[in-house]
Amino acid sequence: DPSRIIVCGFSVGGAPASRIAALHQPRLLILVSSFTSVLHLLREHPLLKYLARFCWSKLPTVDNIAALKQTSLLLLHGENDTIIPAYHSSALQAAYTGSAKCELILLPNAGHNDVFFVGRKQLAAATLELM
Repeated sequence: DPSRIIVCGFSVGGAPASRIAALHQPRLLILVSSFTSVLHLLREHPLLKYLARFCWSKLPTVDNIAALKQTSLLLLHGENDTIIPAYHSSALQAAYTGSAKCELILLPNAGHNDVFFVGRKQLAAATLELM
């Protein structure tokens, strides 16, 4: 029963988590420090942008988010994230067109690897609220 399932993905794990959610429409999808697509991420990086043309899989998180219908979406991102900038989560929020709830929590004092620790209370409260 998908209405009893929560899918969660952190960083690059947000792409497969969003794909699973798009296919199975669980009750809640939680994405932490995720990107819109790996191709977008590569193109933004000063050194890695040259590898973008060799990228065979876009890992299109943003397309998967657009496919959510009744799944609630919770996004958590640190504003000091230097690996995946926080505007990726803002773009994912903008791509959500489902009928359920969508919430973005931006943490001003969190980076990429400490976002769970810094935002643990907000994440727990928002998860309970969206259930």
